Amino acid sequence: MAMAYGGWASLLLGLAPLAINPAIVLAQGPPAPAPSPGPAGQGAGRRTEVSITLDFDAPLTRVMPLFGMFEEKRWDSSWMPRAVRPDEEGQQRPGVVFTTGEGAHAAVWVLTDYDIASGLIRYVVMRDSALTELRIQGNASGADRTRVTVTYRITALSDEGAAYVEHFESDFPHQGPHWQAAVSGALRNRP
Repeated sequence: MAMAYGGWASLLLGLAPLAINPAIVLAQGPPAPAPSPGPAGQGAGRRTEVSITLDFDAPLTRVMPLFGMFEEKRWDSSWMPRAVRPDEEGQQRPGVVFTTGEGAHAAVWVLTDYDIASGLIRYVVMRDSALTELRIQGNASGADRTRVTVTYRITALSDEGAAYVEHFESDFPHQGPHWQAAVSGALRNRP
């Protein structure tokens, strides 16, 4: 599952060579306009929205849990979320707050929606340099097939965040094959 940046989680955790810090955001509506610099040409305010679409030979109810914050470890061994409240460790339900990374790479995540039956999972992630909304939308595309669209909307909060936005918008669209293979492998190994 290794890739050029040490796995997608490493990229998201800011461990890529550019030491970028992302945040996760919910994407809705039509595609966002081309990213632009923030006020007075500063990096803050730069925004992007990027998506990948994945297809799986499994029903929605088997696929979607793998995009939950604790089940994701089944397909990405570098993914190490920690619940803020010990009694919520392993819980996948709206309102659960968890963290990833440490120091400059620390991020606070909030699971805002977790509805497996409708195929919707959403997170908001806050870092020092960027805010991200993540929307994972699954749809049945046959009796035992599921199509999943993963959309990140990232807003830079600083010049460092703007560098992350620029890198993410050019790199993430190429992550589809990695995600496809990793999640498919987890589905094959999961009862």
